[in-house]
Amino acid sequence: MRARVGAWTTATLCFVGLTLVVQAYWQVIAAPWVTALPWDTHDRLRARLARPGRLLSRDGVEILSPSRTDSGWSYRYGAPEAFAHVSGYDERTGLRGTLSDLLLGGARYFDWRVFFTEPVPPGCDVVVTLDSRAQAVAAQALKGYRGCVMAVRVGDGAVLAAASAPGFNPLMMTTDEEVEVVATDPYQPLLFRPTQKLYAPGWAMAWVAAVAAIEHGQDLAQRRWECDGAWQCGRMTIRCPVAHGRVGLAEALLRRCRVAITQASDELGAVAFRDMLKALHLLDQGAGMGLPSAAGKMPDLFNWRGRENLADAVLGQRFVRLTPLAVARLFLTMARGGEVVQPYLVAQVRSPSGRMIRAFQAKALGKAVSSQTAARVIELVAAGGEQYRSTTVELGRAEDLGGAGAVAWWVEDEEKPGLGNAWLVGMAPAAQPQILVALVLEDVPDEKMAVELGMSLLNYLGRMAV
Repeated sequence: MRARVGAWTTATLCFVGLTLVVQAYWQVIAAPWVTALPWDTHDRLRARLARPGRLLSRDGVEILSPSRTDSGWSYRYGAPEAFAHVSGYDERTGLRGTLSDLLLGGARYFDWRVFFTEPVPPGCDVVVTLDSRAQAVAAQALKGYRGCVMAVRVGDGAVLAAASAPGFNPLMMTTDEEVEVVATDPYQPLLFRPTQKLYAPGWAMAWVAAVAAIEHGQDLAQRRWECDGAWQCGRMTIRCPVAHGRVGLAEALLRRCRVAITQASDELGAVAFRDMLKALHLLDQGAGMGLPSAAGKMPDLFNWRGRENLADAVLGQRFVRLTPLAVARLFLTMARGGEVVQPYLVAQVRSPSGRMIRAFQAKALGKAVSSQTAARVIELVAAGGEQYRSTTVELGRAEDLGGAGAVAWWVEDEEKPGLGNAWLVGMAPAAQPQILVALVLEDVPDEKMAVELGMSLLNYLGRMAV
């Protein structure tokens, strides 16, 4: 009899244990995979039953606010077009997708009392670092263009504005047919360009080579190279539009001398250049943004074509690709004295009662270069801004902020002769940057419009930061 009872007890315990293991697997381990399936309806059901949390800008403007309807809860959009990429258009896109556990019933994770006050636990409020005024100005500046702009506060790495164009109106994407029309648009309005689009970075990579040369070789920083308009690098010829004569590293950067900068990087070597890429985390994804992001691409610097690949990498052409976020992070590192941080977008999580549950900050990724090297680079950026100081812009002049440093360049599209992508990275004030703006405009004939728009935004946003 005892043996039979013992057998039943063992069988029962085994069954309970197996049930717990299976439940743990499906509820914890397999949950992300299951909820990502296109036919999974848990998020949609929870969205209808639970009062969702709000998505707020740093200045308190409601980007998403819950609204009760006959079919359950839904969201109202504040400034839908300006914040469309950030908020998303359904429970699987934007921050609505990545933060769905918090926005849709997330309070159950932090406050057990909600089980006694509401049958279905409500969502938590999420505060982002975006400023509603800055975001509106950035989105408006991109009207009529394809491209993107980011504004980052240097002191803490908070993203004050992140706009992408063309955009979309989430209010006009309520059916599968409407979504399909936007999703198949060849201009990719659903793509959040600051973190998802990979561009040929062009002259930004020359700055990486210069940083490596200043950091690792004082001899290179003091050297001068002869530019007669062309230089043979292995099996490829590097050409400049004009012969610059004998130029040093600083002159090569500011005058965009391709011959001198590739000679400098050739002497620097692939190992030092690769190590600098790693120290700067230049190819990393934008994990701190809470939105889909792409990793950068770089050719093999150590294969049979390594010397030519290094030249391509330093010029930011051919197989080299970076996101605008990565380029912004490069100059942000210099503005922070050589400290690498991952800019962040989510600032706080608050309970339904308004109590702050968690605060976020930029993730520190280490020290890439010395403070002296970073200060030298900032001096060069400030010198680069001198040529744009007289640019008349709609929202003021750079002198309003005590001067602004800026660098701009244009990368021709190999498939569209005469057109390319224009870049501008600006900082203000020039001596001790507090705000950084990175701008890309696609399919433009030169960098002139990028300079005008970028300096305009820099002046406006800089006055908010100082």
